[in-house]
Amino acid sequence: MARKGRLLELVVERLEAFLAPEGVAVTSPELFYDDQGRLIGEVDVTLRGRFGSSEMLVGFECRDQPKRGRQGVGWIRELAQKRRDLGIDKMIAVSSSGFTGPAITLAERSRIDLLSIAPREDLHLPEWFRVVHFVFALDSNHLSGPIDIDTIPPISISGKGADLVLLQPDTREAVSLGEFIDLHVHSAFDELPSNPDTTCQTKTVLDIPGPVDALVHGQPIVITRMRVPLTVHREVVVSKALLSVCSNLADEEVVGLTGTATIRTQSGDLTVLLAAKRNPRDETLRDVTLSLLDEDLEPSEIPSGTNITLYGVE
Repeated sequence: MARKGRLLELVVERLEAFLAPEGVAVTSPELFYDDQGRLIGEVDVTLRGRFGSSEMLVGFECRDQPKRGRQGVGWIRELAQKRRDLGIDKMIAVSSSGFTGPAITLAERSRIDLLSIAPREDLHLPEWFRVVHFVFALDSNHLSGPIDIDTIPPISISGKGADLVLLQPDTREAVSLGEFIDLHVHSAFDELPSNPDTTCQTKTVLDIPGPVDALVHGQPIVITRMRVPLTVHREVVVSKALLSVCSNLADEEVVGLTGTATIRTQSGDLTVLLAAKRNPRDETLRDVTLSLLDEDLEPSEIPSGTNITLYGVE
């Protein structure tokens, strides 16, 4: 069970990782220890890296307490003390319910930046991001029979090819049979429909031509052709993302947008966390990233053989 407030921390982590310059390490949470190895503190999200000419540690502390109203001066005092105790160069307070006037004043004196991440349904969204609905295509596949492989010299290869190592033609990188098939499997989905709220499944044969250099038990061979029987499945789901605006209270500038979407599929529910920012090269465009979360709201790997594609943005 995810602890209370964890989702806001993940939202901040994903958004800051999306906004931060290359080479900046983002951690959530980060634990701090003294010279004797004793735990002395924890920060919800940290950034470590070079900002300009200096190495800096930036800390984000998050509070998601909408029922308690705006955050007051007590929390700001705690953060000022934590910054001193842990040697944090820059501390940023993030609230989903805003801050009181006295808290804003104290934060300015204490050199603590304030960020608000909260639903803003009454706010006219910035021109560079108007998306409220997303369409996800979930593609999966599995073998539906033995793989037929022609080789020089002719040899017999087991259906799963556990002893087979293939060399990619361009890079000469060694990959397993399953990894090699994954590089080509996208073509098996070319003929499947992508209409919203549809599900389809079909059997097909993926025909991969050679020549492809390979090794079997360390001995070199050439694969001249490979026929892979597959069952391919596509489910297209439409979901509305609950958008939140991340704004800097100092100037009300919109830093970015975040959102969560629950994708209800036949195999279960998925929680997808989205982050968006203005494209730095073209202000009419936006950059979007998404990640999958598990039931404990922790980052989750996409299941092997499954692709989640964001292709609808209107």
